[in-house]
Amino acid sequence: MARVHRRSPGRLRSAPLIEAGEAALRRGSWAEARRLFERALARDETAEALEGLAWAEWWSDRPLESFAARERAYRLYQRRGDRRAAARIALAMAVDSIDYRGEPAVGRGWIERGRRLLIGLERTPEFGWAMLWTGHWARIVEHDVAEAERYGLKASAIGRKLKLVDLEMMGVSLQALTLIDRGRVDEGMRRLDEAMTAALSGDMMALDAIGQTCCFLMHACNRVHDYERAIQWCGRVQAFCDRWKVTTLFTICRTHYAAVLISRGEWRRAERELKAACAQEQTRPYVARAAWVQLGELRRRQGRVAEAQRLFARAEGHPLALLGRAALALDAGRSDEAAELAERFVDTVPGDIPMELAAGLELLIHAFVARQRVADAEATAVRLRGLARTLDIPAMRAVVRSADAALAAARGDREAAQRGYRQAGDLFSRSGMPFESRMAETRARAIASKSPAEPDAPRPRGGPSLSPRERDVLKLVAQGLNDRAVAAKLRLSAHTVHRHLANIRVKLDVSSRSAAVARAVRDALI
Repeated sequence: MARVHRRSPGRLRSAPLIEAGEAALRRGSWAEARRLFERALARDETAEALEGLAWAEWWSDRPLESFAARERAYRLYQRRGDRRAAARIALAMAVDSIDYRGEPAVGRGWIERGRRLLIGLERTPEFGWAMLWTGHWARIVEHDVAEAERYGLKASAIGRKLKLVDLEMMGVSLQALTLIDRGRVDEGMRRLDEAMTAALSGDMMALDAIGQTCCFLMHACNRVHDYERAIQWCGRVQAFCDRWKVTTLFTICRTHYAAVLISRGEWRRAERELKAACAQEQTRPYVARAAWVQLGELRRRQGRVAEAQRLFARAEGHPLALLGRAALALDAGRSDEAAELAERFVDTVPGDIPMELAAGLELLIHAFVARQRVADAEATAVRLRGLARTLDIPAMRAVVRSADAALAAARGDREAAQRGYRQAGDLFSRSGMPFESRMAETRARAIASKSPAEPDAPRPRGGPSLSPRERDVLKLVAQGLNDRAVAAKLRLSAHTVHRHLANIRVKLDVSSRSAAVARAVRDALI
């Protein structure tokens, strides 16, 4: 199942150990394979033993050791003039650099090195993989959909010609992502379903290709908020991982999976996945930084504002950290700050995930409306509607409805605003986004509760009264404590704390802990 070298070790003293190590890799016996390759290296330092050791370390979730072994294997293959093998290692190093270290320039360097080594060897599997990873780089770094599609087609054609299902299906997966990029969501997702079936049914053999196929699917599901499909496939992926005793398949796409779980409201499972990803700061810093962002968003939704702020600060440099900070500012009624951060986000986010950009534009519209910058809000809405034409899915329609409702409220059309928010809530619910659905419903109720003469501006400080105990509870929630910790501090039961928070949300007319804290801070209630 693991990809191993394709040349015989010949008559080296270590040859029997290398062959045994490769057999252990095919069985998924990672620790045994590592011991065998280490014994082989003690006899002869060969490129084959190092390449096998790199895969054993990889599937044992020891990436730093794997990277080091690969670089040593590359040098030895180069020294003996084995261009195909050296190119194979170069391409593996490219994937490591792009997807796990967050170093796209380094990744491109390895891709170009691999392609140069394969000049004159265009009918080899290695050349097909070079085409695949060139297309992957073009899509995620240069955002060149046409180039990515072209290379995906080349890769799948070479795979078919050489009867390499792994390569063919990876090419199909890359083409599927480009279809989704163009708004042909149904067609793209159907192709990804086919690739996933090939990956998990035994048609595909290389675990690294299977892992990347899973990652492509999770990325696509997160992009288009197809959470039901993601959950269905993740159950099968988990069973596959359990069977082969690997954690790395989920490591590859753990943050994508966690984002799905957060949006579906499965916060406990999301936290478990994110904490595992955050623990990889030393070995996979790019993965860890994405996990900090997602954990910050989870904390924001949980009302643990101080912790969310710390996590977004820790992930500085990641585009979604700006969006998270903007959402915190809007929750707290700091609409000028929210607008400034949201503008920075929409100006810097690549846009390869339209729903992320749409979320930023919607937040910006609400911030503009809160500051009565209606003309700016309307101009932003034009951009949002243009984006929506590229991805016609319920979640995108929900975001547009929410933005239109905010504009209707700014123009004083209360009926249209309420109707728009309720429609948005229904669409968010259909998309498996309960938090956003509740937020839309809360905004609809807030408009309904205002008198006709009351302007749609931030409420004055003060607001509803809270009991002393409710204030104590909310102050501790604002510090990032969960229900159990609040209960311990105040010597209450967790059930009593939960009931206090439910009463607070009703009094403040908000749908979440974070919104309750933000409202209380804004209105000087705590």
